[in-house]
Amino acid sequence: MNGFDWKKREEINNREAGIYVYNRKTKEGGKIYHSTEWANLVSSLDVIDGDIYFCRSYSPLSEEEIMQQEAEESDEVLAEMDELYRVSLEGGETEYIADKISVSVSGVTGIGDMVLYSTEEGLQAYFPKTKKTKTIKEGERIYNVTSRLSDGKAVVRQVTEDGENSDYYICDKGSLEWIGNTPLVFLAVYDNVTYAIDKNGWVALDTKKWREGDFEVRYSFQAK
Repeated sequence: MNGFDWKKREEINNREAGIYVYNRKTKEGGKIYHSTEWANLVSSLDVIDGDIYFCRSYSPLSEEEIMQQEAEESDEVLAEMDELYRVSLEGGETEYIADKISVSVSGVTGIGDMVLYSTEEGLQAYFPKTKKTKTIKEGERIYNVTSRLSDGKAVVRQVTEDGENSDYYICDKGSLEWIGNTPLVFLAVYDNVTYAIDKNGWVALDTKKWREGDFEVRYSFQAK
């Protein structure tokens, strides 16, 4: 994302966001997607079967409309769009998939024959072959967690009503298995270690342990 005008040496809100792909074999690269809108942002992406699925946030209002709203000191919240798209690694036409996306660090992930993402209505599964969508779990504040589990399963987090804790699930073939509840916020999950944050900062857990319901922190990255 570029939010800076290098000629005027100032930040800009009507900014460009895009995706750049680099081929390590040919040592060549280029943009395969870009757009320019107010508050434009590509927040997360994943490569699934040769396609890039990504979440994009932006305001659909024109710059003039936004400036007028700000000049009037309106209390109205700026309109925002949060959408899911797909584009081939080779470039080409960008395909719109869904809107009202619940944007997070990991907005989308591939699992089996489906693409998992979340919206304001709940956890969704998109099937690229049929282009159909299925609701896996209804509810608000459901997010994917960045996971690189060798068994191909996904990790799902849902913030509880108190806002202080989260329920964690393992998603496999369209079904959810509840694991437990914890105040920890998972950010990245690997087979042996899970990185998370608590009220003090970064911590690490044993992935095999928490998948059995033991959320004990094994290592803290806070300075002593």
